[in-house]
Amino acid sequence: MTTLVALSTKDSLVMGCDSLGTITRPSVNPWDLLEFFDDELNLRIDSDGNPILQEFKQIYSKREEIPYDQMTQVNKLCSLQPLPMGIMSTGITSIGDRTIRSLISEFKKNDKGFKDPDRLTNFTVKSVAERLLDFIIPAL
Repeated sequence: MTTLVALSTKDSLVMGCDSLGTITRPSVNPWDLLEFFDDELNLRIDSDGNPILQEFKQIYSKREEIPYDQMTQVNKLCSLQPLPMGIMSTGITSIGDRTIRSLISEFKKNDKGFKDPDRLTNFTVKSVAERLLDFIIPAL
């Protein structure tokens, strides 16, 4: 669980969040596999005499992402300087092999609004969020 706090005043916006991140891994609950076994825990057989458990993907499809470890130094707060805004994140800390923080840093390096200082005067939170989303989706 992530804690995010934002305090807005007439002159400033103060943002803060915790630094705990959860690592998950796929897991299968053994009780979810009982459909493949009879009352004596032998593999069930179909009407043709074949086991109903034929492929690994039958088990794999029952997986869930389960938290198993905590990272204590996750940075969930990113500045969008020189814009007077920032980004706070919750949930996943990475997408594939890319951290959320590295994606935001790359966005700042490549986005037209950050390259051209004159464009920084004409922005909205919505326009920056849309450009960030448009950047992240193809980057994956």
